[in-house]
Order: sequence, then C-alpha cells, then structure tokens
Amino acid sequence: MASGSKYSEAMRDAVVADYAITGNGVMVAKKYDIPTRTVYNIIKSMKKKNPDKMARLDAAKQEQAETVLDYINREAPRQQKLIDRLLARAEDPKVIESMTGLQAITSYAVLVDKAAVAAGKGGSGVTVNLNFGVPPDKAQDFGR
Repeated sequence: MASGSKYSEAMRDAVVADYAITGNGVMVAKKYDIPTRTVYNIIKSMKKKNPDKMARLDAAKQEQAETVLDYINREAPRQQKLIDRLLARAEDPKVIESMTGLQAITSYAVLVDKAAVAAGKGGSGVTVNLNFGVPPDKAQDFGR
C-alpha cells in the first residue's frame, strides 16, 4: 500500500482501469464503494506518477471503442432490417390494442428518446408530457 493511502496499489490500479474503460467516475466509485472524489484523486495521482500506464490504458480504450464501432457498422444493415420489422409490427392496430397502457407509454418513450439521440438532442433535457386526458392538477409526476 502506498504511504498514507487507505487503498492498496492493486485496488488503485483496478479503479484506474475501470475508469479508463467506462469514463464514469460515479459508476467506478459505486463499484468499489468509495467516494467519487477519491476516484478522481486516484486518476490524478496515477497521471502524475505513471503517465506511461495511463497512455497505455487510453490506447486500449481507444482500440476497444474502434472495435465496438466496427461491430456496429458491420451489423448496421441487419439491425436496420430488424428495426423495420419491429416498427411495422408496432404499427399493426391489433398489436397496439393488445398493449397495456404501460407498454404503450414505454414503447412511445423509447422511440422518442432514440429519435432525440439520433437528432443529437439526447440527454439534453428533452421532456415528453403525456397526460392521457388526466387534468394537470390530478396528474402525478413520477419522473422527479
């Protein structure tokens, strides 16, 4: 263990590796049950102490991203065929009528979310309000 550190070198290396893969300090902090600030402190410390290791991790992350993109691009035609079939089925009135309210809302929300992402608006606070005839003063806000 490093002098003055509560965490073993192996654990610090694991934190750095997981952060390099995910890029998500909050997720890494939850995985190791440590404060988020600690994750960023470990990363900062590693960048100072061992920049070569950080460069190798960044290169590995880039290679992994390229592999995933290659897969996505290779599978795009097949995925598009599946999407077309699913959308055609979703347009069938019998299918729509057989859905529960929750299924219909979830399906609609997924489509809106994916359209927002495709338009470059994903994660930008896009909100869809559905009240299905319920007066606003009687509606419940489940999203907050």
